[in-house]
Amino acid sequence: ASALAGASLPTVRTTLRELADLGFLRPEPGLAPGDEPRWTVPTCLQPVLRDLADDHDRPAELQLARARMLERTVRLLHSCRAVTDPEGSPARVALAALPRALRFDTAEAAAAWLERSRAALLASARLAVA
Repeated sequence: ASALAGASLPTVRTTLRELADLGFLRPEPGLAPGDEPRWTVPTCLQPVLRDLADDHDRPAELQLARARMLERTVRLLHSCRAVTDPEGSPARVALAALPRALRFDTAEAAAAWLERSRAALLASARLAVA
């Protein structure tokens, strides 16, 4: 969210909590200790937000935001694979160079992220091939 908004992480965290307090966002269930909350928009607001984006955002801005989200997801998927490689391997060296938010410390943490993200990843893949 911070990269998409172009704001600092503390500012974005505060804004997300404020939006949740107002009922515009909900935290996804199943948050592991120490994990950042993942937020969802209530279903009843999704059509309204889609219309607002269509009316007020330039198509290029929406495309850029989607591309950033896709790039982040791909990097996380690469991190999931890399964390299972042997220590010192080229993949693990590359993994260590990534920002903390884009890597996993253990294969178990990567597996937990994959499990939490499974539905969204499958939905994204379906949209990509549709």
